[in-house]
Amino acid sequence: QTSTASTSPSLNHPRMSLDLHLDSQGIERGECNNCDCEQWERGPIKNVCAECGCKPRDHDEVGASDSDSDSSWKSPRPTPICRLDGCYSECSFENGRFHDYCCRSHAMRALGEGNPSQSSPSRASMRSSYNTVRNGPGCKYPHCSKQCSFENGKYFDYCGKPHAQAAKVKCLSPSCPNERKSDSVYCERSCLDGHTRTEPILVPLPQSSPNYQSIANQFTERWKHPTTPGQIVAIHSILASSTLTQRFKDHVDSIVQNRPGLVAFGSGSRGNVHRRFHGTNAMKCNLGLNGNITLCTQTGCATCGIIRSGLLLSMAQSHFNWGRFGRGLYLSSISSKSNDYNIGTNAGLGGSHRAMFVCEVAIGRGHQTKEDMQTLQQAPTGFDSVLGETGKNLNYDEVVVYSEGAVLPKYLII
Repeated sequence: QTSTASTSPSLNHPRMSLDLHLDSQGIERGECNNCDCEQWERGPIKNVCAECGCKPRDHDEVGASDSDSDSSWKSPRPTPICRLDGCYSECSFENGRFHDYCCRSHAMRALGEGNPSQSSPSRASMRSSYNTVRNGPGCKYPHCSKQCSFENGKYFDYCGKPHAQAAKVKCLSPSCPNERKSDSVYCERSCLDGHTRTEPILVPLPQSSPNYQSIANQFTERWKHPTTPGQIVAIHSILASSTLTQRFKDHVDSIVQNRPGLVAFGSGSRGNVHRRFHGTNAMKCNLGLNGNITLCTQTGCATCGIIRSGLLLSMAQSHFNWGRFGRGLYLSSISSKSNDYNIGTNAGLGGSHRAMFVCEVAIGRGHQTKEDMQTLQQAPTGFDSVLGETGKNLNYDEVVVYSEGAVLPKYLII
């Protein structure tokens, strides 16, 4: 009878001291759930424990738990092992992803040996097998679709040095020496609040950003029309000028002071502030598309005008002859409703894209109604806004405010 030690690969193999307890996917395995085996041992037979003969899935994954099964991609990951039986070398890594084998010759051997009847596999099939890759996390640099760079068993945040260096930009606050965050031009909230901005700033959000994901989810989930939601190409954070930001803050403070005991509904914050969509009907440039974050100066470009000056009552109903709730600033929680009003933005975006705003609006105490109130110039006495409810004249909700300081543009969706 041959002993286990004699049938197992030699511990003198340069990789075995490290990989003896790793399965073919590079996962460390421990105690077996089918027998008394206390530790997975890699043997000459692929995907079979040399100690007990059970499969890798029968052995517990070392260090795994319910709380960390979806661990962050930033955590170090063991390098997978070549899938050719008897080879314990690391898989080849290229363009941010792992191949299934350590080299092309092993990929060719595996194809030839995997099916005895196929003694001479085609070059195309060999190349395809070798180029089968495992996807890693995406580069955090805005609009980059490449995989993150991988080295020494862990992924980096970016696909390579150029994007890593480009992302390491100093915080915009003059007195701060720190690097900015990947989805902002500041390093932290205190720098954002403390820096005076004379002009607005547009910041592209990477898809991995929590803010990007939150806006994208809201856009998709609140699309209620019987049409397919548009595909999001880019989302930009709008850092309004300090003048607009302070105007909005003062308006919220006024609501809180004038409405003691006001309780915000739903997810509303202080002053009953909510995030709502707004569609504008004019755009003369390609702002937000293909990485363009420079505001234009063309007359009639409402998109750039809103980012600079906010929503203006002087422009209210400029493209429509009436307003159901009078002369005010209209927003909605329904993204598809706002999409009905932004068709004109495709002129600047090449005809195939549209732009939509996500704004913070201070609702305060809202007057709920299902009736038209076309003569309103301000909110009814005792209220700060009008909440158009569905059921009689509206298919989708509207919120209308009558002060420019009640709305602050926060995001631009392309």
